[in-house]
Amino acid sequence: MYVENQEGTVLDIEMQVTGDNSTVYFDKDEAAIIKGLPLRTRYYQSLISMDMLKQGMKYRELRKSYVIFICTFDPFGKGLPIYHFTYRCKEEACDK
Repeated sequence: MYVENQEGTVLDIEMQVTGDNSTVYFDKDEAAIIKGLPLRTRYYQSLISMDMLKQGMKYRELRKSYVIFICTFDPFGKGLPIYHFTYRCKEEACDK
């Protein structure tokens, strides 16, 4: 479902009913090997951005957008009812 609220924020709500190819597995170095669900999230987010940003517009004109997956399984196996993801900088200099 694609929804746009009065402030222009876009919500893309998706349903995922099977988890076999949609979980994140960790190798022995704890580096994420991303499969299914995270890549689909990235794809949907890029489609939303491309739809918002027309030729000649500035990147700062992109509005807020969210991709929400409703799953019938725990995609990360942590027993949590909800997971939040965001971009962040781990280095201290990025916080300034």
